[in-house]
Amino acid sequence: ESRRKVELSVDVMNFGNLLCRHWGSYYNISGWRMQPVNVVSMNGNEPVYKFTSGKLSFDDLASRWHMQLGARILF
Repeated sequence: ESRRKVELSVDVMNFGNLLCRHWGSYYNISGWRMQPVNVVSMNGNEPVYKFTSGKLSFDDLASRWHMQLGARILF
């Protein structure tokens, strides 16, 4: 009697985007700097902050759905 089994699996990442292309969209702050506020000067002991006007941009690659197929043999 053989005790070998084959298991198959399917993993879907960003399943919402598979159903509708507008669902599961990812946005990033433009540029690599993730610092929306900078200290520009000091007013005595108080820092003066300035908003760097980070802009949201659509991340095309992260917004796509992905599927992974897997198989394993159990002895």
